[in-house]
Amino acid sequence: MGNDELGRLVRAARQRRKWSILYTADVCNVSKTQLQLIETARTDQSPKLRTIESLIKGLELSAPEANQLRKAAGIALVDSSDHAYDARLTEQEKGLLDIYRSLDPEFAVELDRSAQALKNLQAIKKS
Repeated sequence: MGNDELGRLVRAARQRRKWSILYTADVCNVSKTQLQLIETARTDQSPKLRTIESLIKGLELSAPEANQLRKAAGIALVDSSDHAYDARLTEQEKGLLDIYRSLDPEFAVELDRSAQALKNLQAIKKS
């Protein structure tokens, strides 16, 4: 999925509600231009998390729709129901994971992005 998929999802949600671009931009607290760029995939950059969350809230998307939109925007999702890997963690790591799972989902996604960026930097340093 990419910007085309993101644009298609946002446009479909807006059109299901029979909202204009201007009204949707106002309700979602994003600019009309930004919304048009997202819907038409005329940008190489994925929108910021704040923009995606504003669209999710403004368009009143269901949890599955919201996750689909996040995925299309390239936002990593954490499946907190998958505990298969927990057996390999230390007690300290399990405690930290429990705290992470209890966080506000938006903050958890930001934290996940930060952790990924840190891993990338560490990999660059090693090479």
